[in-house]
Amino acid sequence: MHSEYHRIVPSADTAILMVHGIVGTPRHFDFLLEAIPDNISVVNILLPGHGGTVQDFANASIKQWKEKVEVHMADLCRTHSRVIVVSHSMGTLLTAEAAQKHPEVKDFLFINVPLRVWIAPRMIPSALRWCFGRLIPGHPTDDGLKAAASAQPDKHLWRYLAWIPRFWELLVLCKQSRKRFETLSTPAFAFQSYNDELVRRSTSRHLLKNPAICHTMLQNCGHLIYPPEAQNQMRNALKNLLGTTE
Repeated sequence: MHSEYHRIVPSADTAILMVHGIVGTPRHFDFLLEAIPDNISVVNILLPGHGGTVQDFANASIKQWKEKVEVHMADLCRTHSRVIVVSHSMGTLLTAEAAQKHPEVKDFLFINVPLRVWIAPRMIPSALRWCFGRLIPGHPTDDGLKAAASAQPDKHLWRYLAWIPRFWELLVLCKQSRKRFETLSTPAFAFQSYNDELVRRSTSRHLLKNPAICHTMLQNCGHLIYPPEAQNQMRNALKNLLGTTE
């Protein structure tokens, strides 16, 4: 279910690299794939430790995630003259850092950049229901976790304690990334969610300092799922980057 998607078009000048967030999945970008013409290369990666068990995730590290992003970005930059990066949450931080070495990266589409984070109270019971396999169908936060969490739930809650170092590494990267996003010179669309359960709205003040970033606050959206109108906004932004807007 949670697997990488690679489509390398030998004659393509343009490639798209997609990078999901922490405990996320490549499937997070399914709604954008339909906007990508067949003559463009696409690499939608699965980060190490994702898509497996709780222990698999605990045994991974942010160093491994950075290395994987760097390898795929470098490969695409060697074979394509233009690379567009589409990333979500932690993926936005990893890709913005890696792109500093690669001028072939011409544009970004960021979704829910986590420069300042928190945990909304409504996320806690949903996370516990996810762990015990008791998600409530139709509950917006539960539906988001069901769609976007790639780890296999584990009822032995003590095993999640081994995730603490991974989230601590992410918090450090969030803080380190604030100045990077304020000074990023590569053009970018940044879509933030007004009702984000994990990212503070104050993140936007860092993004708005940068004239290279076109910032949009998505209404009625959380961190993990987006209503059809928000999906259309992001699809249209990607089409704009690809020059395929009708």
